[in-house]
Amino acid sequence: MGSQSATLSVTFSSAQIAPDAGSDLPIVGILTEEQERQTTRIYQKMTGPNQAVMISEKFHLLSFTLHPLKEMVTCNRLFESGFGEWLFYPGMLFDAPEKWWGKGGQRPSPHEGVDICLYRNKAGQEVRLDGTTRIPAMHDGEVVKIEGDFLGKSVYMRHDIRNGNGDRLYTIYGHTRPAHTLHPGSVLNKRDVLGRISEVERKTILSHLHITVAWIPESFPLERLNWATLGERREVRLLDPLLSCKPSPA
Repeated sequence: MGSQSATLSVTFSSAQIAPDAGSDLPIVGILTEEQERQTTRIYQKMTGPNQAVMISEKFHLLSFTLHPLKEMVTCNRLFESGFGEWLFYPGMLFDAPEKWWGKGGQRPSPHEGVDICLYRNKAGQEVRLDGTTRIPAMHDGEVVKIEGDFLGKSVYMRHDIRNGNGDRLYTIYGHTRPAHTLHPGSVLNKRDVLGRISEVERKTILSHLHITVAWIPESFPLERLNWATLGERREVRLLDPLLSCKPSPA
């Protein structure tokens, strides 16, 4: 990881995080093609090489909300421990072609989501998430599948959010240690804790939460829902978890 020269940093103020300060606004929705193009251009510009970027103010002006990051701060009360900003190396971001762990190199396929792993505190120290980190559900929904992955378990949630094209919204949380009461059929409310990050004992990779957000056809069989089919992207539409949000009313 030390070979990576660029980081993306995301900051929030305590007012932005407060539960009564707009956190119940609708977040996930369908962007128009022009909104998606504009957002993609801005995002790519911000994650350019050899430059650390503060993106919160620019996204605020666009009325976008980086939803999962806010929920992680709130759920884990990170402001009480001096939270300053999230840190992302390029390989942690959506669609990244490269690995951020071990010796680096290319991924077998572009990254299906975002890896949440590190933040910087107010003292300027880099803090790693670990097995005590709680994972909140991004939306009301039902757990439809839990399966093992290479660092822990993946929890698949289906939400009552549709795009009008026959698809349902899913969120998938990878490398977790699910709550012992969690099982397929469990119904969770937004912000309910579904588990904790799996503690990783390897020296070549840090404990982290992977989040994937996807539109998946309602007719898609659950037995075929896995990382292989998500990575192929033939029948599902993956969204950037940091950008899969709905513009707030003007």
